[in-house]
Order: sequence, then structure tokens, then C-alpha cells
Amino acid sequence: MSTLNYGVINLKTMSTRSRGAYAVNKTKKYFENLGYQVVKSEISKMIWMGGRSIIGHTDMWGSDLICMNKDDIIFVQVKTNKVHISPAKHEFDKYI
Repeated sequence: MSTLNYGVINLKTMSTRSRGAYAVNKTKKYFENLGYQVVKSEISKMIWMGGRSIIGHTDMWGSDLICMNKDDIIFVQVKTNKVHISPAKHEFDKYI
């Protein structure tokens, strides 16, 4: 497992959603630079609660990105907080 350097952006001042989106986009560019075709594997679902709609997001197959080249298919789960690695690993393990 490798980690990426996020540069001079101060991730602590960003919202959780913004920090996650930034990390996913940075990781996507990383794999594209390695020659992979990359797609985001997040599914958006609309839920009706109390007469209003709420959009929920779910990762497909427990991963944020699916990276593919002629030799490999890689499922990537991007995390900015080390505390949440174990639950994400258990979610991904359901699919293998």
C-alpha cells in the first residue's frame, strides 16, 4: 500500500467531503499518469425522507476507483484518515 503526498493543500481546513473528493481526484491522476484508464466507482442514490430528497453515495464493490490497463485491474479505496482503514478493508473483503 502506498501513500500519496497531497502537496501544499491544507487538508485539515477542508470539509470531510471536500477532503475525500480531493484525495480521490489526486489518486485518479496518479494512476492515469501510470497509464491506467480510471473510473470513479461511486453510486449516487436519491432517498426520500420527510417529503424531501437526500442524495446518498455508495462505493461500488467497496472501492472509490477502478483502474485498468492491458495487464491489470486495480480496485482502489482512498482514505485520508487512518482510523477508517479497517472498516473499508472489511467492506472490500466482501467482494473477494
